[in-house]
Amino acid sequence: MRATFSYTTRGDTIFGNPITGAHYQALAQGPAPRELLRIKNQMESSAEIVEVERSYFGYTQRPIVARREPRLDRFSAAEIALVDDVLKRLQPLDGRDVSLLSHEFCGWEAAHANEDIPYETALLTFERPTRRDLEMATHLNKVHGWTTASGM
Repeated sequence: MRATFSYTTRGDTIFGNPITGAHYQALAQGPAPRELLRIKNQMESSAEIVEVERSYFGYTQRPIVARREPRLDRFSAAEIALVDDVLKRLQPLDGRDVSLLSHEFCGWEAAHANEDIPYETALLTFERPTRRDLEMATHLNKVHGWTTASGM
């Protein structure tokens, strides 16, 4: 589900709205959609998915396997391309790596346990602003007549 969060927040910054519409919460392992268990249970009840158990390098995995084709008509071509891109980038990572990656997300780090993570935090970063960022901020301040917190 952390992969879902990755493309949902990227979609938020690229398309201006979330792809899934899910409300994410901050869990110890990383961001997770609040609706996940309810939707998973519905899909299992209607035989759309099945959870299988398998051994993987001495560990037990319980992946969810689709039992129907995806409903791609619910997504734009750009959204599908974004999901494909994120999955390709995450493919070489294992679950632990993806979890650690999600912990670098400002929104997850700022939220308290089980608290909703606002979609707007997808625009935040821990990186220092670039010269271009600072120039744009200065320009916007002039255009909109904004001032700094100190009033300068």
